[in-house]
Amino acid sequence: AAYNLIPDSNKKEFHYQLGKVLNSSCGGIDAEDTIFTIASQINHGKEWIVKDKDLSIAIAELNMMAGKRALDGCDYKTAYSFLAAAISFLPEDHWESHYDLSLRLNFMTSSAATSCCQYDEAEQLLRRGLANARCLDDQLPSHLLLSQILQSQGKVNDVYDICSSILRELLESIPESCTLSKSSEMIAETLNLYEEVGDKWLKGEKTDDKTLNATLQFYSAIALASYFCKSYSMIVYYTCK
Repeated sequence: AAYNLIPDSNKKEFHYQLGKVLNSSCGGIDAEDTIFTIASQINHGKEWIVKDKDLSIAIAELNMMAGKRALDGCDYKTAYSFLAAAISFLPEDHWESHYDLSLRLNFMTSSAATSCCQYDEAEQLLRRGLANARCLDDQLPSHLLLSQILQSQGKVNDVYDICSSILRELLESIPESCTLSKSSEMIAETLNLYEEVGDKWLKGEKTDDKTLNATLQFYSAIALASYFCKSYSMIVYYTCK
């Protein structure tokens, strides 16, 4: 009842101040699910927040934390809402002034959008991130997610082009074609390799080599795309690689 006594023109500021009080009461301690309430209340104060660049970044990070928690809980719609809000709080020059934050936030939002089947929005975000990324390593996660989106839409030729281009940049050899005899040799070599190694490769420690992991993921993606747009021998080639 008391809330209804607040003039409509003052309600945004009321929610904003309430969010600030809740945030301060946490004192930097993990707010757990309360972070959703804190962020949603503070977001009502956008018109005041964006006037202070440092505060804008802090609130963007708060929304990113809320978005990540929602992602971890597989609540993709809520995650997308907070992550999109986080992007809206970033200053116009955020790719220059806050590159790491922008890169991470852009990819997280793209992932949430993809999980919500908002493929056009996800693709737009990914292409924006690719255009602003400073090096190939920073582009790889976005290229991979973009290829997955295109694959789900049946755009297998685009997937193949993206994966083959990235693999070449990773210094992998991508042939225009592969003969049946060559593919048969690769199958035999791969089977022999598995026989020699046995199940040790399954029990072994995962590699921390990010480039190797990315290379394997792109080979997996291009092998799947090849199934729909290339010859049998090329599917074998990429699968064995």
